[in-house]
Amino acid sequence: MLGDAELRGSGLSHPAGLDDISDGRNVSIETASLDVYAKYVLKTICQQEWVGERCLKSLSEDSSALQDPVLVNIQAQRLLQLICYPHRQLDSDDGDNPQRQRIKRILQNMDQWTMRQSSLELQLMIKQSTNN
Repeated sequence: MLGDAELRGSGLSHPAGLDDISDGRNVSIETASLDVYAKYVLKTICQQEWVGERCLKSLSEDSSALQDPVLVNIQAQRLLQLICYPHRQLDSDDGDNPQRQRIKRILQNMDQWTMRQSSLELQLMIKQSTNN
């Protein structure tokens, strides 16, 4: 949630994005804004193998865990993407129908190694659509 915070008018913002920090461009963690730093920390935590395995196991047992009322749908989807695919770039929300593009990407990239992650992503999307 901190990563999605609109801190631009507070003087705490830095013009760089999360990718700038993770790519090592001219941005240091010390000078990054709170929202950029929060995204960096979350991505770093999700890249820990044991964190991903534990989360995937937990979500496989109770897939409603990401249905936190505090998180909006896109935040829950991004969090699941970070857990499932910690080293991949997050899906963009650009285009005419981002939901359709996300489903298409899930199905195109599904194989025997990503079956569990793909299934969890689709389950979350189904639950979100039935709650709306």
